[in-house]
Amino acid sequence: MSTQQQEAPGPTVEHKGVEAVVDEVKERFTREWDSLKARARTVFEKLSEEDVESVKGRFDELRARVVKAYGYAEERAHEEVARLLHRSDAKPSEEKRSRKKQRGLKRRANAASRSASR
Repeated sequence: MSTQQQEAPGPTVEHKGVEAVVDEVKERFTREWDSLKARARTVFEKLSEEDVESVKGRFDELRARVVKAYGYAEERAHEEVARLLHRSDAKPSEEKRSRKKQRGLKRRANAASRSASR
């Protein structure tokens, strides 16, 4: 076999790792779709409610609709749709920070009122 006729190598271990991560993201997207729908409507304002409802948890379907509505390349649309999951990850920590801040404000207010009453 000459060098020009060599077969392309199969997927590398690294490539399979990427595919596994993509599959994991898609599976998680499907599992969490009910909680992601409202966020998808907000993030992708150009999509109608009917567009979002028809996705039914299918990552590739939402990606295709984002490509069509926004004119994004497939890769960019994939990244934007995947960010929905990351935004859902961030929400609890934001809420936690907010609660922590509220507790700190209450403590300061209580400390100020105690020192004022002395």
